[in-house]
Amino acid sequence: MGAPQFKDKDFAVEIIKSTHEHWRALVQKKTNNEGIECKNISCCKSPLKCSVDEARDVVQSAPAFGSPHPVSLEVDKWHFV
Repeated sequence: MGAPQFKDKDFAVEIIKSTHEHWRALVQKKTNNEGIECKNISCCKSPLKCSVDEARDVVQSAPAFGSPHPVSLEVDKWHFV
């Protein structure tokens, strides 16, 4: 067990590149969005790009914020190993 294995710069750069490629595929409609709304106003090569007015309409049509759900006190419990 012990401490987690050290990860170097190359590892971090690969994670960033991979995440970017997944994001790019999502906004270019090259992958299944699985229900994620991908409309945007700033990705010029995205087939999902929309106007500022359309984006504003989407935001304004969203339901109002409700009361937060209660959070279990278990989240504040500390464990020492």
